[in-house]
Amino acid sequence: MLDVLKSKLIEPLESVKGRKLTDVRYLDIGISGAKHSDSGTGIHVVAHGVNLVFENDLSLYLHWDGVKGWVEYVLVCGNVDPIDDDQGYSMSDDANWKGLIQQPVFDFKIFGYKKHEIRTTDLQGTELEIRTYENEPHLVSLSFPHGKTVAFANFYFEENYVPKLPVGDDVWAIFDEDVTVAAIRDHNFDKLDAE
Repeated sequence: MLDVLKSKLIEPLESVKGRKLTDVRYLDIGISGAKHSDSGTGIHVVAHGVNLVFENDLSLYLHWDGVKGWVEYVLVCGNVDPIDDDQGYSMSDDANWKGLIQQPVFDFKIFGYKKHEIRTTDLQGTELEIRTYENEPHLVSLSFPHGKTVAFANFYFEENYVPKLPVGDDVWAIFDEDVTVAAIRDHNFDKLDAE
């Protein structure tokens, strides 16, 4: 699954390193208008994904998806729109994004599970099956100048904005570094890389 990690995350993320962010669009399927959830404390939850637009109109779409060989929902990205972008809306004037517009991406980190086993049992506790997934991504952190970061994760929406499960069919934009660190710690995520 290392090749899939490279094509679904590492290569698209590499394509935006050093480029300035010019616009941010939140993408929702079948929803028109601004419908994301905002914690008021630096977390936005979007139904499908986020389109980061960089100089020279290069887009990076971060969204949840089902990828063969990984658990049902993972975080992926690419330079091609996975849905009809007409459903998206700009967030560039949002206070969380304003300080990042016209700033270059310095670096990125990918977190998830190097090895993830799901065991199924019958009602008596007899093990029926073990499914093993490798290099399974769930959180990406982008670094900008002046120590600013924004992380993206595929979690389910939670009323209290504390992710219970390490997977989900929403994308969280997390602007608070402490929340990002807690999510990585609480879900025992590993740092994933190309090796």
